[in-house]
Amino acid sequence: MGRYYDGDIEGKFWFAVQDSNDGEFFGAEETNSNYINYCVLSKNKDKVFKGVDECKKQLGEWLTIFDNYFHEDSAYSDLKIEDFIANNHYKVNAKDYKVKIIWYARLMMGIKMKDFFKDNPDNNLYFEAEL
Repeated sequence: MGRYYDGDIEGKFWFAVQDSNDGEFFGAEETNSNYINYCVLSKNKDKVFKGVDECKKQLGEWLTIFDNYFHEDSAYSDLKIEDFIANNHYKVNAKDYKVKIIWYARLMMGIKMKDFFKDNPDNNLYFEAEL
């Protein structure tokens, strides 16, 4: 069962891939409630932009692979990813995707945060994650 986050950004944590505290990578701080409440202060938005850049760096050529894969299919499995890599002649070890997909899931959250701050540079970003 997947967990959702909503507020100034909305989405679903990737099942069996992404922890509910992944927002902390981008400088979000937990607050107390029945949910995990987060706030990224506008003064810390540079952490979001740096975090997005770090995700892209960690992904390298996997960014293009995942972008292409998820453009065609929103679900994935070991076999589907490995077949996609083989069928498209990517020169990567398909088994490495399990490490890289964590960075990709994180990047998708970070891009939402980055877009929020592009549109609202002086606002704090708030969201909550299901426990």
